Amino acid sequence: MMNTEIKNICKANRTHCFYLITFLFLWGYSIHSQAAYCSLRDPVVAINTLYPDASHHLSITKEVNRHSRNQISERLPFTLLFNELGKHTLYVVMEDNTPLGFIHARSELTGSGLIEVVWAINLDMTIKDSYFQRCRDPKSRDPIFIADMKKRVQGKSFNQLLKLVDKHQNAFSNDNPDLISAVTKSALKTIAVTEFVWGEDIDKFKRKALVYSIFDKENLEINYKDIAKKEELNNNIVFSMLLEDTIEVYDVSSNKNKVGILVHAEWSQYGFGGGFHWLFSPDGEILNITPDKPWPSHEIANEFDKALGKNIKNEEHCTTAIELAGSKLFRVSQW
Repeated sequence: MMNTEIKNICKANRTHCFYLITFLFLWGYSIHSQAAYCSLRDPVVAINTLYPDASHHLSITKEVNRHSRNQISERLPFTLLFNELGKHTLYVVMEDNTPLGFIHARSELTGSGLIEVVWAINLDMTIKDSYFQRCRDPKSRDPIFIADMKKRVQGKSFNQLLKLVDKHQNAFSNDNPDLISAVTKSALKTIAVTEFVWGEDIDKFKRKALVYSIFDKENLEINYKDIAKKEELNNNIVFSMLLEDTIEVYDVSSNKNKVGILVHAEWSQYGFGGGFHWLFSPDGEILNITPDKPWPSHEIANEFDKALGKNIKNEEHCTTAIELAGSKLFRVSQW
């Protein structure tokens, strides 16, 4: 009789232990899962706070899958958790027809609990602004701390933020390194995820913003143009700066009338590389040259600015390598 009672008690305790362990596992999993599925609680408030000139917004929901996670993790000095997979929403902020930037919310785990940060991202994928949507740390309500935190990340690109997490840079030497570190990681993740998952959408809105900043017209259309074989380009020193396989041409029209030509190409010269949009008038005037990423220096930006307003339809009139490259791209757009 005694042995039977002892067995029943042990069996009951095992059952209770099983439920307790299961509860703790699910509770812990739910905390981590919250970090993955952080959503913008009130998009209208966020947009009015971060983009006061906005008139409306668009939302694009896409999924971060295992392939995305692996590709994104290659860019980061830390990995995305499997719990960060799933559907996420990017908000595109508009002022009438012109895109202003993007908003994305992300979560991070800190020593004081889960934080949620709402990020405003510029069209060139630099950090515009941010605010805490959720944070229990008292520092998150300290104006001095907030100002210092924003100073560290505002206007910075992915590569600039990457330097902040380098321990040798001593970026977190203040009285709350855990929170600053979490915010910086959140900013890095935000840019990396946004560029990879919504890359094609971002390019489309960049083109739209550029075109509407130059042409004061309604009903603008940007249509991809299938050009002739790029292998036919002259293999000279100017085109060694331009990666021929990356050239894309778009016709810009208003009410069915052609008003411009937009060409995107990868450039590798002047000590840096990356994508550029060149906007031409139909008769060959350079209207705008905009890099996909921020200019690395004012000096380089000034060199490109000197080409604006130049008519490069005739190569004989070109006086710099930049103008000559523009002339070659304009000629390609006519094929």
